[in-house]
Amino acid sequence: ERTIAAPMEIVWAALTDIPRRAELFSKVDAVEPLTAGSFDLGTRWRETRTVYGQSSSANFEVIELEASRRFLAESIVGPRSTMEYVLLPAQDGASTTVRVTSETMGGSLGYKIAEVLSRSRITQCIVENNTQDLVDLAHACEPRQTS
Repeated sequence: ERTIAAPMEIVWAALTDIPRRAELFSKVDAVEPLTAGSFDLGTRWRETRTVYGQSSSANFEVIELEASRRFLAESIVGPRSTMEYVLLPAQDGASTTVRVTSETMGGSLGYKIAEVLSRSRITQCIVENNTQDLVDLAHACEPRQTS
């Protein structure tokens, strides 16, 4: 979770700008939109990140949407993973808190064994990626200070 010194509309626009994700988020190497049009229920994209020195791609689809406030994206790469993004505006509208939640379910027996053996490493990777994404989102949305 991170509070960003920008109105919710600006944060939402940056967060849901799928074609620019690789430009905005330093841990994203490449993005391929898989659907045309504006960000909506059913929007799909392929995102590639380098994880532990290896390129890893996943397809995402928006499966729940409350426009300008919340979306849930699903990815199935062995297990089913979801990422929920919730935007909470400050009372004055000048800042926005962004909360990210990740959940992984299912997968093959081999994945479940690997998950048990590597749970802390997997959790650390997810936390590091989401934390950096929030730092990058803030950098993209907050006004620049001039000296």
